[in-house]
Amino acid sequence: MSLARLKPFPFLHASHANAFQVFAGAEVSTSHIELHYRIKANSKESFDSIIFPDLLSKPLRQDDLWKSTCFEAFTPARESSAYLEFNGAPNGNWNWYAFRDYRQGMTLVPVVPGLMPKQVSISRGETEFEAKWILPFAGVRQGLLSGGAGPNDLGRFGLTVVLSTQEATTYWAVEHVGVKPDFHLKASFTYDPFRN
Repeated sequence: MSLARLKPFPFLHASHANAFQVFAGAEVSTSHIELHYRIKANSKESFDSIIFPDLLSKPLRQDDLWKSTCFEAFTPARESSAYLEFNGAPNGNWNWYAFRDYRQGMTLVPVVPGLMPKQVSISRGETEFEAKWILPFAGVRQGLLSGGAGPNDLGRFGLTVVLSTQEATTYWAVEHVGVKPDFHLKASFTYDPFRN
């Protein structure tokens, strides 16, 4: 899987954003989507300023993860306006939503034990953090159906990261197309998981 270098939203805390590099990638298999995220800081001081939630023995499904450091993936339907939004926190907490249209008709993607999103690996060094997540295809199909799309109708992804530090919060994406940070805009879903 190749990782795309994400861009910070322009002009928003630009000097602060220059202290970091953020990467994300995705790969689709017959059973799941694998997501891979990497945050690199230019110094230990910058890395130590990142707000990471406390690690948990048992990760939870939780709302509002995007209000702090969070890995996100938007997986849209190719033939309709429906899309899924996955949020994963560095401590393993997660949530998964289905939308019928741009920020409309939000519902939780139904999941059953054993078929929930899962953080399968994390690695933390002095200036770098990596996380890998698995999204089971059973949940992807259920989410697309609940959003009114076909169960296998995946298009290009939006891969994004919210990076919160003691100084500021920055918003990273493969592409930014809005006048303010908005990860839900379908025109910004440009990562092709079938070619990367």
